[in-house]
Amino acid sequence: MQLLKFVLSTLALAPSLCRAVVGPGVVTGNTAVHDPTMCKDSRGTYFVFSTAPGIEIRTSTDRTAWTLVGKVWPNGAPWTDAYTGTSNGNLWAPDCTVIGNTFYLYYSASSFGSQKSATFFAKSTTGLPGSWSDQGLVTQTSSSNTYNVCTRIGLPISHLT
Repeated sequence: MQLLKFVLSTLALAPSLCRAVVGPGVVTGNTAVHDPTMCKDSRGTYFVFSTAPGIEIRTSTDRTAWTLVGKVWPNGAPWTDAYTGTSNGNLWAPDCTVIGNTFYLYYSASSFGSQKSATFFAKSTTGLPGSWSDQGLVTQTSSSNTYNVCTRIGLPISHLT
């Protein structure tokens, strides 16, 4: 009997426990993204960065309604052209982190199926279009490699602060 009371009381709590983690609801707005990464600034604004020429930026205050606000590199990123094989080519698999009031962004440059690729690093104090400064090349591969670096490479962020 005690076991039955315990099970029933536990089940009675289940709905309230399930409501403790609220989903974002129905997602609306500009949501067509590839390889997205999301981070949140100190004001509570969510940012999604995604694969595209210049790396697209979307923002939301509630993780529900998303607005395309521009690109990390609105005028292109010519330092990546040697890896994309074209002017203003796709920049792949961005990975963002916010520490304090600074955004940190890793991103890759390559052409599809190529082993000639590179990962770069950028910083911004706002995360908004045109506010980014390129911090340079992190790592690269060449046609002599059997792999490329067009993936999130999971670099440690301890050196960022």
